[in-house]
Amino acid sequence: MVKAPVCRLIAAGLLSLGLGACTSTVSIHGNPVPPEKLAMLQPGATTKDQVVGILGTPTSVSTFDAKTWYYIARTMEKTSFFNPELLDQQIVIVKFDDKNILADVHKADPNAAQDVAMAESVTPTPGKDQTVLQEIVGNIGRFTPNMGQNTVH
Repeated sequence: MVKAPVCRLIAAGLLSLGLGACTSTVSIHGNPVPPEKLAMLQPGATTKDQVVGILGTPTSVSTFDAKTWYYIARTMEKTSFFNPELLDQQIVIVKFDDKNILADVHKADPNAAQDVAMAESVTPTPGKDQTVLQEIVGNIGRFTPNMGQNTVH
């Protein structure tokens, strides 16, 4: 028979494991820009190479204008199996002129962010809509007897 102190010890261990699984983890994704590094950038004087030296490689470059760079950072918190929660988001937009000199740098307003709804449509693909089993069974007897042999006519 198991003694009461051993049962209490086992129960305490299981309880601590259960509570430990519910702890949250905070993670930073992207490239956060500290204010002191942002202050080092001087519009009209700082070159593109100097910006890379100060801030690092941009998180993203604009699709329609290669002279616009984005430094994006997100701080997320995740608790066990729940969806992650956004704690903070920082977007720094850096623009260059035609001579690759810094023209403008500013932080985007996080309240101006908008959720983008995913399109629910499906891209049609050519071919038949068959399962793997239908494909295998459907191919039985479709091969010619001379397949794989070099025959001269």
